[in-house]
Amino acid sequence: VDELLEFWNSGVYYSRTAKHALGRLVRCVLVPLVCDLPAARQTAGFGQYNAKFFCSMCRLPKNDIDNLDPSSWPSHDSEAHRMAAQAWKSKLTTSARQTAFEEHSVRWSVLLDLPYWDPVRFTVIDSMHNHYLGLLKHHCRKIWGMSAAVDDADDDSQTIPEPSPEDIALAFDRLYAGTSKDLLACKRSVLLYLCSVIGILRGKTTKTHLVRLLLEWAGPTPGPRRDTIAAERSLLAGNSANTLKTKFNKDVFVELCTARALLVTGTKDDLIKRLIAWRNSRDVPPVTANPPAPGRVNEPSETGRSRGPRAQRGPEDTGAVLGRQMLKRIHEQLPRTELPSWVDRVPSNVGTKARGKLSADQWHIFCVVNLPIILIPLWGLGEGRPRQMLDNFMDLVTEVVIGGLLEMTEEAIQVYETVALRYLRGLKELYSTTITPNQHNSIHIASLLRLFGPLHAIRTFFSERMNYLLQQTNTNMHIGELESTYMKHACRTANLRVLLQDENVRREAQDLIHAFEDTQAEDRRGTRHRESTFLGVSGSEEAGPRKEVELSSECFKALVTYLNEQAGQERYVDIRQLRRTPGLQQLSSHAISCRSVFLGGVSFLGHSESPKDSNIIFRSPCAPDTELAGRILQIFEYQTRDDHGDPVNQTYLFVAPLEELSANEASRDPYRRYAYVGGRLCYDSYLPGIIIAKDDVIAHFARTPVD
Repeated sequence: VDELLEFWNSGVYYSRTAKHALGRLVRCVLVPLVCDLPAARQTAGFGQYNAKFFCSMCRLPKNDIDNLDPSSWPSHDSEAHRMAAQAWKSKLTTSARQTAFEEHSVRWSVLLDLPYWDPVRFTVIDSMHNHYLGLLKHHCRKIWGMSAAVDDADDDSQTIPEPSPEDIALAFDRLYAGTSKDLLACKRSVLLYLCSVIGILRGKTTKTHLVRLLLEWAGPTPGPRRDTIAAERSLLAGNSANTLKTKFNKDVFVELCTARALLVTGTKDDLIKRLIAWRNSRDVPPVTANPPAPGRVNEPSETGRSRGPRAQRGPEDTGAVLGRQMLKRIHEQLPRTELPSWVDRVPSNVGTKARGKLSADQWHIFCVVNLPIILIPLWGLGEGRPRQMLDNFMDLVTEVVIGGLLEMTEEAIQVYETVALRYLRGLKELYSTTITPNQHNSIHIASLLRLFGPLHAIRTFFSERMNYLLQQTNTNMHIGELESTYMKHACRTANLRVLLQDENVRREAQDLIHAFEDTQAEDRRGTRHRESTFLGVSGSEEAGPRKEVELSSECFKALVTYLNEQAGQERYVDIRQLRRTPGLQQLSSHAISCRSVFLGGVSFLGHSESPKDSNIIFRSPCAPDTELAGRILQIFEYQTRDDHGDPVNQTYLFVAPLEELSANEASRDPYRRYAYVGGRLCYDSYLPGIIIAKDDVIAHFARTPVD
């Protein structure tokens, strides 16, 4: 910080730089604080997720975390934060500082010595942890209970068996006179029965959730009320009106009616009639086995992980959305999807104990690519709860995809805000869950998009990878020399990487490039690769076997047609037609074959070379605003001549487009319902090949045959 102050106040004069031989005055500032959220809050002086004011971007109290109306959230003020931090710093004892922290949830940070640093706006929420290791992982693991060790939740109605009278009596005793810990000691089947006969609507069916619902229903009680408990038992046991009237006073029935939101006016007989009518309308109802999420006890953490004892999954659990049977179906479907080679494929045994943890990028691919492909045909063709769960999940996928765009607009940010809020509101409605601090923070990411633009520059993919690379660097472990070793090694590697991206270097030094990449021994696939190479990288042909070939008659005919369409008139003819019209160029069917073309940091290959790298989305040459899907059949370089007779070499792709659905069938395509993330169906047939320029290529796509 002292060095940063020097750069801010007077600047630092360098006697010589690469571009300024006579020296240069340099000033710099520190703006975003980029690290995972616990570290960011500790560095910036904010409280953690369980503090009174848990959020670094607003002053919403922890006890109001379920508030999903951002317009009502109190704003966080930078000056007020500095004043509270200074007040904390001025305290002389640990207890006094703790008291100050409990009031404002703020501590002093040395970064506040920088006069320009705004702790509220510059403490960013890392979207890698928030989106990939937070929202996506939480939804699969916690909301849908993903585990191959658990059966699937059954959507059919089940009748809750009636527990023994002793178990019911004990449960009511604990409900009215005990604690939450006492209720947790009851069997889950007993808690389900209580909820059923009382008429409490449930989302999840874990013991923790059932206890919370029962305690909310019972409300605060002044102390043990044995007469009320006995009346409750008698009512639910089916005793007659005369028996109830004889055994209990009117005030007991008033209390029972109040608990059930029934009228409390009238005589004792009137109250008993209402209670019996309520009981008759509440015969033990069927219980829908909604998808459980593993229980949460005490405070939820940043990602929804529980602190303290957990509700254990056992034979009483009703199952999970992504349970054993569904995961088996997913495992069967995963290999059917053709992913480009630069995409990190999800392990085929995802969700099993043997698989273990997934990386952030694997969660991304699993939830954004694989699950929509698999779940949309299963849940998206009908109505009801499965369709609601799918719509809710696709809102989450849309939120993550838009948050990861490499170019950002205000329109996209508004879509992000809409789907992020709709996802959380739907989550509460479908699963009766409590909002976690991480889910709350996801709403604030819209503010960071407006402030910093696309998130790839302010998330921790690169810092996490750099930590790994630094750990792999050979050093002499001499403190004082390590820093220089790390800096020199990092700079040399970075400079060499840039050099090897040059088109001319790639063409002439392919063996060197392969050797360098082999020595790096790192997985270059996935989000990090996409974000590090897609921006500002021009296209080129990959070096490799380059030989003259004769184009097939279909390919050459398509090339002549393409060139004439681009010229806007007939300018090129097949030399074999023996047409000697002045002004027309005679074209030979010979061209230079290219194994691949390098665009946006990744390689595109022909289908014969690599089927998974040949599936592309491209712009139609006839209608540039139309995006088509197809397969690369051949890549070649071809030479024509301009109006002055000078040779012009260009790279072309011979592509077979997939046949698009008819308008009628496209309107019934369930994938197209999700505009940003659903993709679309095409007929499983290819049209005659056409020629496109390499600049018409947009991206690879994931191709999956659908029955």
